Amino acid sequence: MSVKIRLMRMGKKKHPTYRVVVADSRSPRDGRNIETIGHYRPRQDPSVSDIDGAKALAWLRKGAQPTEQVQKLLTVSGVWVQFESEKGGRVDTKLARRRPAGGARRFRRARRRRGRGRRRRGVER
Repeated sequence: MSVKIRLMRMGKKKHPTYRVVVADSRSPRDGRNIETIGHYRPRQDPSVSDIDGAKALAWLRKGAQPTEQVQKLLTVSGVWVQFESEKGGRVDTKLARRRPAGGARRFRRARRRRGRGRRRRGVER
């Protein structure tokens, strides 16, 4: 059984709140879960995430794979850094494979340069 740490959508239409849950990867997004380890409220300003670090760390140690969004939330809460330090280096996840070390910075800089040229020529967006 492959276990994932992922978001479960709750709330009204157009006003989402999410639960951070541990679930079997084959179950549907809002389906059965094993355990709820936190909440994420993206509509508040600034967005709020309450994650139980001890529970999240315990599931990561057992081999649960976080989704990209949950990994970002775990990084903000400090749990992911603690998990990586226990493992002794970077952990291979989907998000780590998508982000090369310096490539993203170069890409952002190139996009900014392209945008500046349009503005100088007087072309309105």
